[in-house]
Amino acid sequence: MNHTGLAGLALLALFAAGTVSYAQAQTVSVYAQGMPRHWQDEFGSTLLDAMSYWEKTIPGLKFELASRMEASDFVVEWASQNEKAKLGYYSTSDLNSYGKPVMAVTLGFFDGGKLQMLSPESALEVTKHELGHAIGMQHSANPDDVMYHTVDDFESLYSVVQVLDGPKNPHAASTKYQELAGSLVVPLEGKITAAKASLGVFSYGNNASDQILEDSWLAYWWAVKYLDYAEKAQMSGGASALQSDYEKSYAEFKAAYEYANLVEQKLALVDENIAKMNALK
Repeated sequence: MNHTGLAGLALLALFAAGTVSYAQAQTVSVYAQGMPRHWQDEFGSTLLDAMSYWEKTIPGLKFELASRMEASDFVVEWASQNEKAKLGYYSTSDLNSYGKPVMAVTLGFFDGGKLQMLSPESALEVTKHELGHAIGMQHSANPDDVMYHTVDDFESLYSVVQVLDGPKNPHAASTKYQELAGSLVVPLEGKITAAKASLGVFSYGNNASDQILEDSWLAYWWAVKYLDYAEKAQMSGGASALQSDYEKSYAEFKAAYEYANLVEQKLALVDENIAKMNALK
């Protein structure tokens, strides 16, 4: 699979007449770098457990471990010397020694010359989070979500602090993003309905356009999913604002705005693909 499409890898969703049915899923192929033997007892199942989590969370999503790096969509590597604040990351860039996107998870770090190891539970949370990014998931404003932008308990357990710059005036910033999110979110349901209707006139069977149609339905599915995230974040932001928790409402309204922008991006891709398919008729 071409790694440039990782943001829409999760599954092929076919939408018809108000129902959603999941067709044969595309499989995400992962090449995992070898883990030092002395870590395997504690962390040997971490990646498989994280894969299992996402397979259960997203119907139809499947992972496989590639035996050759060349056949993989991205590479997973285990680190022990990252800066303490960098518990993991996912990069889409292939300008590296692998020639592939890379997901890295820090299992330990050196502090004062001493190696501090994560607990297996904490390592699993980090791995699930970064694997989520690898399949296209964005940060969540919900602290209970695995895609929340920080991982709880790391500061108390390992003195790992991930500092997030907040606004100087949370109330004003919350109001700003509430307005921005509202102006974007409201018309999106109508745009998604129109996109579904436009895609509905195409059918499979044309070798030249089948892959484009498949990519279009994937983009449509992600637009629906991102709109759901945006609406939920918007509702949470409203509840937080009513409680005068403006730092939280700011983060939630900002997340709603960012998710709404992702919806627009996916719908733009659908429009672009529809133009391509019409040109192939």
